[in-house]
Amino acid sequence: MNPTEIGIRLVAGVLLILANGFFVAIEFALTRARQFTESEFVDGDSRLERAWEMTQELELYLTTCQVGITASSIAVGIVAEPALAALFEPLFAGTTLATIGAGALIAYLIINLLHLTHG
Repeated sequence: MNPTEIGIRLVAGVLLILANGFFVAIEFALTRARQFTESEFVDGDSRLERAWEMTQELELYLTTCQVGITASSIAVGIVAEPALAALFEPLFAGTTLATIGAGALIAYLIINLLHLTHG
């Protein structure tokens, strides 16, 4: 894997983690909005009225958020993990750790940590 491809994959991985966080934020916002009454929430603002309408079809929007979260989670593993592993593999070249794929294992752990904390 050449340096350009590694860079593109890592940037794409960061964007996918941010997309995941976006879907999670929407999901939390939709579930929190139901704690208010309609009169408290809708105060003549058309954006708030639209948000309230979205809570009336909560299952549809939550399902959409879950699909977005799942798709971006899978994509981050497919896109970013090989690039990060390619960065770590030279560190273990010629060692026993290279035979067990230590670079890929470290990349997997880092991707999951970033995904957990920022996604």
